[in-house]
Amino acid sequence: MYQADLPEIVTHNQTALDNLQRALTLGRGQFSLILVRSNYQRLTRLLLTQLVENQDFQLVELSVADQSLAEAIIRRQPSQPPAVVMVTGFEQMEQLHDFFKAANVGRNALLAKFPYPVVFWMTDQVLQTFTVAAADLKSFSAVPIRVDYPVQALVESLHRAASELFTYILDESQFLEYVAPELPGLSAHLKLLTEQELPFAIADLHQVQLDGALQASLTFLQGRQAHTPGRLKVAREYYEQSLDYWVTTDKTVEDTSDQRAVLLLHLGLWWQKHAELQRSTYSASCRQAQRFYERFLKVLRQQNRRDRLGVFLHMLAEVLQDLEDWDALATLATEGIELHQANPVRLARDYGYLAEAALAQEDWIKAKTLATKALNLLAQAVKSTQATGETISDVAATISQVSPQAVVLALRYHQGRYYFLRGQANLQQGHDPLFDDALNDLENARQRTEPRHDFALYRNILSNLQDLYFIKQRYLDAFAIKKEQRQLENLMGLRAFIGASAIQPYRSAGSEISSVEMRASGRQQAVDHLVGRLMQPRHTLVIIHGQSGVGKSSLLSSGLVPALKQATSEGRTTLPLLVRNYLSWEVSILQALQRVTLSQPFAAPNYKVSFPPITAENLLAYLSQQAQERYQQIVLLFDQFEEFFFERPGVEQRRSLYYFLRDCLNLPYLKVVLSLRDDYLHYLMEWERLASLDFDILSRDVRYYLGNFNRQECEAVIRQLTENAQFYLEEDLITTLVAD
Repeated sequence: MYQADLPEIVTHNQTALDNLQRALTLGRGQFSLILVRSNYQRLTRLLLTQLVENQDFQLVELSVADQSLAEAIIRRQPSQPPAVVMVTGFEQMEQLHDFFKAANVGRNALLAKFPYPVVFWMTDQVLQTFTVAAADLKSFSAVPIRVDYPVQALVESLHRAASELFTYILDESQFLEYVAPELPGLSAHLKLLTEQELPFAIADLHQVQLDGALQASLTFLQGRQAHTPGRLKVAREYYEQSLDYWVTTDKTVEDTSDQRAVLLLHLGLWWQKHAELQRSTYSASCRQAQRFYERFLKVLRQQNRRDRLGVFLHMLAEVLQDLEDWDALATLATEGIELHQANPVRLARDYGYLAEAALAQEDWIKAKTLATKALNLLAQAVKSTQATGETISDVAATISQVSPQAVVLALRYHQGRYYFLRGQANLQQGHDPLFDDALNDLENARQRTEPRHDFALYRNILSNLQDLYFIKQRYLDAFAIKKEQRQLENLMGLRAFIGASAIQPYRSAGSEISSVEMRASGRQQAVDHLVGRLMQPRHTLVIIHGQSGVGKSSLLSSGLVPALKQATSEGRTTLPLLVRNYLSWEVSILQALQRVTLSQPFAAPNYKVSFPPITAENLLAYLSQQAQERYQQIVLLFDQFEEFFFERPGVEQRRSLYYFLRDCLNLPYLKVVLSLRDDYLHYLMEWERLASLDFDILSRDVRYYLGNFNRQECEAVIRQLTENAQFYLEEDLITTLVAD
């Protein structure tokens, strides 16, 4: 896997390289698809380095931002068409099945666009997905050419990498505390396996007798791969197996302190994650995390590695904070102040922990002073990253340069807490002149804290703000804060019932999913039915109707929109645009397009829809162009469509939207969903008449009726919501409640 291995690797794969060279020669000047099976990124790079000596080609390395195979190749194509294109990076794609499905739909266009051989370098797993999702495109290729590592070269390279692995984690993973257990750059630095490649290596080495150290290292990597919410138990078993080996190794023969430290660290991370997922055993799990972190830091102290100790000290501090062990936290933070003098970001955290301990001891003045110190240090860090060598202030010049990434993370995760601590200290002193200062700090904390990053802190901020607004007799503001708090608690599953308001989708891992209410109530069946209907080309219009308050708006926002974002039709992704304002419906559609585009992964920051003067004709052309260029289908969802008839009372005022919707239905990959009350259905006959629609707008193929819950659905939603919020009701009470 290192450059020195290249001759042996080339010799081992010479037959495969000859076959590839022969296929490229035969396919010269015309499109041909060639598949190469390579399970290791490093192996692919080494063989491409060898091929470049005899073959001119253009390398196209896909990224997660690529949505179309043809566009990815064209965008990276030089001014003159290349002789050959090599495509790598398929394993990085998040929606690989959809990516291949879209390529399969446009397979015939590839023959004209690319008059040269195209080579896909794929792992076995990627090739399996390609076979399922793009069977027609795969039929253009011959039997895949397989390349692999010589077993001995693989073993030796793993030995070399394993000797560096643990040291790298302790010395280079500066942001482990924020994104555990990810280690950015690990594989690139060590030339070791990616997590996707680890199973291939284990399979390739299953008949080879590995020594204990290498086996323990691979076991540790398997634990990191399994360190996900669904496989935590497996990860713990791997970590414990690996730790057992390093603990029992003869320390007089080999220093295993780095290995022991890393395994203790990861077991601490494991118990901390377990505490988050199993709230019923939260304290006990945090205590376990505390024990492993203390053992981990003890190893670092024995190594006399103050640099490492300074990096990882806050791992333990965070757990002590959760356990409200204020004396131990204050002791640790005091040690941190000594270690972090050259790092204002970490030093600010130490003072923040001391401020929190002072609040617990009801020393309000000391807490305020310490929180202010933390805020000032963070401001210094921001200033030091913005200044050049000549312009650093006298204060900032005494500190070492802090990476911009560390400052950004501190602003995102910790600045809000410092404002909250100072605001709470001002509030608790109970003096009216300080209430304005407390209000200012708490509002700053609210603006600088994301609920998804630290929900417990955000909820505490809202609770304190509500108390303060009540004290200041600003009752309307206090009510608004209370309403926001209840909505957030409902979204996070901590509150069973939110009251009479529209259900919102739940955000997970950066994407929206249907809310618990949708899945619990049986409404998910309605969502699945509607998505299935909209994915069929013959259904261009769906009209959802029902009584007022039946849940039509919730169905759209919390069920249909998140589901459509995950749906594909004919290889096309779906872009749902939810519209609720009809006074200027053209602007509302453009704003919906901008909101959805900004919410997508890898969206350009501050994205603005570039648009000529807004007219129905321009808007229609723009949406059609978006659908074609981005290989999408666009679904326009008009919620509470009865409002349109209030805001546009005259027939002539409605005519432009009527014509626009008709034209949408006549263009490919543009679809319309209208949601309105039963008593406004007859207004749609006006649209059918004025726009001369060629179908019955009120037929059952177009309409979808949404009724009230039946008894079983009511019981199901109450039961699941109360269980999720750990607010248990007796079965007889649920039955009586539904009957009432």
